Amino acid sequence: MAHTIATQVLLDNTRKTIIKFTAQCDGVTGELNGQIIYDASAYVSPTTHTGIEYIEYACVGCSAKILWDATTDVFVLGLVSDHQAFIKMNDGNHELYNLPNDSAVGKTGDILISTNGFTANTDHITIIMSVIKKSV
Repeated sequence: MAHTIATQVLLDNTRKTIIKFTAQCDGVTGELNGQIIYDASAYVSPTTHTGIEYIEYACVGCSAKILWDATTDVFVLGLVSDHQAFIKMNDGNHELYNLPNDSAVGKTGDILISTNGFTANTDHITIIMSVIKKSV
């Protein structure tokens, strides 16, 4: 078997992409390690200059970390096991105040997830994320 993983695009325009990512553990395959949840090249106006406006998540049975993809991946945020939260990175009026991709060498604009404890067939993760695209 394999984990059931899906990404649904809720909004995609030149300024912003909002996605819903879900992962259901199969109880066999093991951890997600560097799984792409946001592929910057797959959306309107691809860019490596991105920032996270907000993340809403629920992790059941496992924890996870969100990473910027680069030559050496950069930690963004930890998602707590058996918890749900809405984390807003700005005040809603200034897109300047999002969590910017501060990766340096080899930055792709992609956002990754790696899990810890994603081993039982009851473990699952749901993430809704708004990604701001910046022109250079």
